[in-house]
Amino acid sequence: MSNLYSASNQWAVRPRDQRFWGLKDLLERVAHNRESSQEKDVAVKDLRVLTDDGQVKLVGPQGNPATLQHYAFDGLSRLVGAPADFLRKLSLEAVEKVIRERMDDLEERDAVWKLLVQKNGDLALRGINGKAYGRIWDEDIVKVLLKAEENGWIVPPARPSPVAMDDPRIRPATEADILPNQGDFALSIKVGDLIGPAGVYASDRDMFVFMVDPKRVIDDGGKGLRRGFFIENSEVGKPVAATMTAFGWEHVCGNHIVWGASLVKSVRVIHRKNAAENFEEQLKTTVEVLETTDPVEEKIIEAAKRYELAKDREGVIERLNKKTSIGLSQKVIDVAFRKAEEWELTALAPPTTAWGFVHGLTRLSQESEWAEQRSALDRAGGEILALVDNTKVAA
Repeated sequence: MSNLYSASNQWAVRPRDQRFWGLKDLLERVAHNRESSQEKDVAVKDLRVLTDDGQVKLVGPQGNPATLQHYAFDGLSRLVGAPADFLRKLSLEAVEKVIRERMDDLEERDAVWKLLVQKNGDLALRGINGKAYGRIWDEDIVKVLLKAEENGWIVPPARPSPVAMDDPRIRPATEADILPNQGDFALSIKVGDLIGPAGVYASDRDMFVFMVDPKRVIDDGGKGLRRGFFIENSEVGKPVAATMTAFGWEHVCGNHIVWGASLVKSVRVIHRKNAAENFEEQLKTTVEVLETTDPVEEKIIEAAKRYELAKDREGVIERLNKKTSIGLSQKVIDVAFRKAEEWELTALAPPTTAWGFVHGLTRLSQESEWAEQRSALDRAGGEILALVDNTKVAA
């Protein structure tokens, strides 16, 4: 068990114009981006760079200049072998000269670049990638998620973010917004709390979606785990892969931190040939699996509760201290064990078991002020749960 911060990190930094009230709102944006964009495969020898009106532009074989957006500039810089951060410190004239010379010096002048050109009045380049790049369109992902929404998946409510407090869409939460079985969790959204658009984000570079299934429950012997997932994608290849991270969760707070996460699994498809078909198929399959109550997951939890790390505290400390891949000091193991003793009734497992000890480790992680330390403790929890032989459980 651990806490997941990906959705909270998005909640903390996304500006107002990248926030949406749900998938239908998002679909309108990403469908427009796709409709107004066109992929073009162009040989390097047929391209030239120039600066005009204080902007860097790329001119194609038809002589039409297109302004490089931020991440297109990054892609061009990478392909010509000149760091984008370095180029941004130069004058426009110097940038044009460096890129032109690098393009002229490329050994494979017949090499083809894949351009993503958007027409909103003037031409703009959203992305520049190598020919092997396989684009995954945000619109296709959102359409799959809309079908999941019809089956009960929702975007959890969130408080207004400090970076978007001026958003006129902020409103009080109603009963329909509230996640079930969260009433005793102090950090969850309650009726009357102010909420704002969150959990669904998109920019000219990337998209992020956070959804949960509030109804179907995995029996962990306690309050039960519900399912959730994060989806990340970039039509321009930054990041370089589309990712779905699925997990079970105990609580979701108003800042979109996922508390008490376990059974974390990821599907990652790099943007290469056939990437769109591969990711869409895996996405559909994974969502379908998540919509069932899988007895194997419940058996895994039960196995972790039965799996004894050692007979007593000293034995647990000795065993985990010897396992260097876990990365925990003897002192941290000792403190986590005492936390596990303190929260044994919540974990429903002794601190000498994998499930009980990791529950204590999670509590210790939640008390840490430093994100890096929290991540290290959460990773260690995953390593400890991996000691349970899940292949035998599944059989």
